[in-house]
Amino acid sequence: MHIIINTFLLILISISISACSEEADKVSGSGKHVWKEQTDTIDKARNVENEILNAADSARKTIEEQTDY
Repeated sequence: MHIIINTFLLILISISISACSEEADKVSGSGKHVWKEQTDTIDKARNVENEILNAADSARKTIEEQTDY
C-alpha cells in the first residue's frame, strides 16, 4: 500500500511541475513557427509520460522484489 501511495504522489508531483512551467515568450518576428507553443506542450506531455512510465517500472520492480521473499 505504501508503494502505491508513493507512486501516486510521484505522478502527481510530476504533473504539477510540468503544469507550473513558464509560458513561452510571445515575441513576433522571432523566427518561431506558428505552432511552437503547441509542439512544446506535446513535448512536455511526452516527458511527463516517460516519467510516469519510469515510476511505474520502478514500483513494479520493487513489488516483485518484495514478493520474491
